[in-house]
Amino acid sequence: QDCAAHSLISPYRKLLYDLSDNITDSDLDSMKFMLNNFIPRGKLKEKSTPLDIMLQMEHLDLINESNLDKLEEIFNHICPALNKKITQYKEKQAHRLRSLSFPSESNLISKPFLRTGSLQSPVTIKDDVLESKANLKNKTVVVPEPPRAAEALGKYQMTAANRGFCVILNNNNFSNSLETLKERVGTHADEDSLKKVFEWLNFEVEIYRDCEKEKMLSVLKDVRGRNHSQMDCLVCCVLSHGLEGSVYGVDGRTVKIEEIMALFDGNNCPTLVEKPKLFFIQACQGTSEHKAALTDGIETEDKDICCDARVPDTVPSKA
Repeated sequence: QDCAAHSLISPYRKLLYDLSDNITDSDLDSMKFMLNNFIPRGKLKEKSTPLDIMLQMEHLDLINESNLDKLEEIFNHICPALNKKITQYKEKQAHRLRSLSFPSESNLISKPFLRTGSLQSPVTIKDDVLESKANLKNKTVVVPEPPRAAEALGKYQMTAANRGFCVILNNNNFSNSLETLKERVGTHADEDSLKKVFEWLNFEVEIYRDCEKEKMLSVLKDVRGRNHSQMDCLVCCVLSHGLEGSVYGVDGRTVKIEEIMALFDGNNCPTLVEKPKLFFIQACQGTSEHKAALTDGIETEDKDICCDARVPDTVPSKA
């Protein structure tokens, strides 16, 4: 479970996110004032969120996973109740470390069952019951070696200070397109959300807006040519119009999704070999509609109950 947690979102990141949700606008103003001598004024702009401020503190090494003293000092003045969350986090971390250092007896395998070599080893056991009933002295059986958790479920290492690059291609204005394509109203809200989440996860976010086909490929080829050896992974987000298997540049020409992904395969980007490469495509992939599947099961009629019609909860049938 501990390995699984680290491969997703660390308790430290969850703590920062939880704290940011509980800081009021008034608390945020006080927080900025107390950090005025530590964080450049340009980073303390009016639109900064509590999470933005804590990320700046982290980048300046004012806080980290094992040192939250500065944050506790600030909360002591503006909102002492938040320090309870930090205290709970510290207690859970201390308990986790103790568990790793001193595994319980139930998790240990007794010496007679330790094996090396092949996955199957003969073990001689004496079965008193069978011996008394059928005059059997010794019985030799083959006990299969149970699969090890690490072998059964692999995981990526996500330990670098900088997780990697997150490239966002956001195409909105198609006024000069060869095809009749509408403006993508609301796409900037998606861009902001992606930026916030991946910065929170310690990615280096780069945003490119309104790119023609060649510009899209040029940006991605530039990212491909970088040294990713000190990075954990790569994230690529494409927000645009699209056709099945491809996405549009603002000039109305398409780029195949397979072509985008192929730029980062092992042959084209060797420093990303055996590292996760995540592609998020926010674009239509054709004109057909997904068939709907009910998420709350098949409804049965009850003649004794009358109610207004309602829209059932559904998801795409292939989900």
